Amino acid sequence: MLPTPTHMPQLDELASIVAQNTNGDGVFETPIPRLSLVRFSKQTEPLQTVQHPALCIIVQGAKQVMLADEIYIYGPARHLVVSVDLPVSGQIIEASEEKPYLCIRLDLDLPALGAMFMEVARRPPNRRADAPRRSALPRPHRSSSIPPFACCGSCNRRRTSPISRRLPSVN
Repeated sequence: MLPTPTHMPQLDELASIVAQNTNGDGVFETPIPRLSLVRFSKQTEPLQTVQHPALCIIVQGAKQVMLADEIYIYGPARHLVVSVDLPVSGQIIEASEEKPYLCIRLDLDLPALGAMFMEVARRPPNRRADAPRRSALPRPHRSSSIPPFACCGSCNRRRTSPISRRLPSVN
């Protein structure tokens, strides 16, 4: 069993939300564009696939992803950020009827992210020392959608992960 960091009530709440919005095993699209909920109530065999750019947050259970000769195991409160198409083999390794594997997946819109970064880079720096750093980011137009840059905070962590040296740069 993959050790979970100190108990986090937010994970229990997320697990409850995902469980309530999935009826059975599978991947379920939501009304929010690019956001899917994943549920599996048993372990799976390894499945070879191409992982497209996404942010995956596991709220219950555990999964391993194999890339070449390396194995990455992630579980509750851990995430996987993929910024390029990658051929991987994935396997759910911790799931049961009582505690199914539950995951939130946000597919990344790379062209929109790139355009947003270019727009921010073209803006003159805000000279006010007390101005919040987020002021350069555009605001979402509708509350029912997730802006394409919503995961930018996590993107920086990918650069420091053990896998980052194996992935092409997306600068």
